[in-house]
Amino acid sequence: MISCAKTALALLLFALFLIPSANARSNGVRNKCPKNCYPILIMRIIDADTVQGYIHTNDDEAVIYAKLRFDGIDTPEKGRPGCMEEKLLALLARDYLAARLAPIIQARSANRACACDAQGGKFAKRRIGSLKIKQPGAKKWLDIGSSLLKQCYALPYQGGKRINWCSCLKGKNCPTAQFPSRCIKRFTGKVK
Repeated sequence: MISCAKTALALLLFALFLIPSANARSNGVRNKCPKNCYPILIMRIIDADTVQGYIHTNDDEAVIYAKLRFDGIDTPEKGRPGCMEEKLLALLARDYLAARLAPIIQARSANRACACDAQGGKFAKRRIGSLKIKQPGAKKWLDIGSSLLKQCYALPYQGGKRINWCSCLKGKNCPTAQFPSRCIKRFTGKVK
C-alpha cells in the first residue's frame, strides 16, 4: 500500500515538474542556469552537503530523482557524529542551508536552483556536483558549497580521508590551512 502511494506521489510530482518545465524550456528556462548546469526541483534536504530532488537531463522529456552531494566540501555528520560538538555544528549547518533553500523549496520552482557538473557518485541514485541557487531579486547565482565554506560550516574536501570534526571542534588537530582561524575561533573560542 505504501509503495503504491509513493509511486502515485512520484508520478504526480514528475508531471507537475516536467510538463510545465518542458514548455518553459522552449521559452528559455533551461538557458537561465549557468553553463553545465540543469534545473533541479529540490524536494528535501538530507544534510548540510546533500539535497534530494528531480534533476533535468539533456533530454527535455527526462528527469532523474537523485541525491545531489555538493562536490569539494565536507560538512559535519548529523546522522553518525563522533561527538556532540559535531552534531551541533551539523544541525547549525543544515539550518543554514535550509534557510537559503526555503524560498526555492516553498516555490517548487525548478528555475531558481541548478545542479551543476553533476556526475555519478560511488552510491546508487547519488550525484556529485555543485548546487547554485538564485534568491528572489538576485541577479547572480549563489554557489551553496562556497557559501557553506565562507560561513565556516564546511571544509574543502577533494576525496581521501575526511577531517576529524570532533578533534577540530575541541581545539585540537584542526587543519588551519583549510579551516581559517576565524572559523576555529568561532567554534572553539581559541585561535591557533
